[in-house]
Amino acid sequence: MQYTISNDYLQLTVDSLGAEVVSVKVNGKERQWQNDNGLWSGHAPILFPFCGNCAMVINGNTYDQQRHGFARKNTFELVSKAIDKLVFSLTANESTKAVYPFDFVLTVEYILTDRGYKISCTVDNPSDGDIYFSLGGHESFALDDNLSSYCIDFELEEDIYYSLHNGEGQLTGEKIHVGKLNSLPLDEEFFTNSYTGIIEKIKSKNLILRNVKTNKIQVKISVFDKNYLLLWRPGDAKMICIEPWLNLPDRVDEMDKEFSSKSGVLKVSKGETVRLEREFEYFE
Repeated sequence: MQYTISNDYLQLTVDSLGAEVVSVKVNGKERQWQNDNGLWSGHAPILFPFCGNCAMVINGNTYDQQRHGFARKNTFELVSKAIDKLVFSLTANESTKAVYPFDFVLTVEYILTDRGYKISCTVDNPSDGDIYFSLGGHESFALDDNLSSYCIDFELEEDIYYSLHNGEGQLTGEKIHVGKLNSLPLDEEFFTNSYTGIIEKIKSKNLILRNVKTNKIQVKISVFDKNYLLLWRPGDAKMICIEPWLNLPDRVDEMDKEFSSKSGVLKVSKGETVRLEREFEYFE
């Protein structure tokens, strides 16, 4: 079921399936990808309990996984709805424990701001032991022009490498050095060839998606502390996904590594809570 909240500037629609934002309209104009070329039906899935192709090995036992985790394919309960706020919750159940043997409560909260919205993801541990998880965003942004008309501006200079993966989504160890940049041009040819740009060790807390032809900012994005950043699009779509991930996909030689020891995996002790927040500010 879909739920909508709005103010004078922005309308936000969230589906209980995956607690996923499926529409962001700014003064009536859709700013989120709507599968215009039929190649990707997603919009902004929440990646939990891990991102990408990541094996789930816990105490030596391997659990079957689908890429990006199971939260995006599960229906969340609507906990509350207000004029400017939606709160959803997913609790461990028989089907989640078949692939992720932890008790957890994942709460996703959306709050409207004057020009955008905030999202917070809270993971509670109601069990008697430690639990481990990672998390990521996969937000899409519809573009008015070709991809090469856009860039991503960073608030700090970033030493940017693209880490490459194979057809299974596993890191190969090969990297392309892009350079030390404050602004990253979005390369039409690179993304048309179905590459994902995986940028490690991002220092900037805030990013800007900007049209270099008009010099207009489309959206300002705050990301997690100490996250990786992924850039992707389906085919030649006039869109870009800007994805902050806490973990990276597995390297081809690390698929059997214990999940708890992987970079970007967080521990939640008994009775504790971990809260992760981000924000989007849209411009016309």
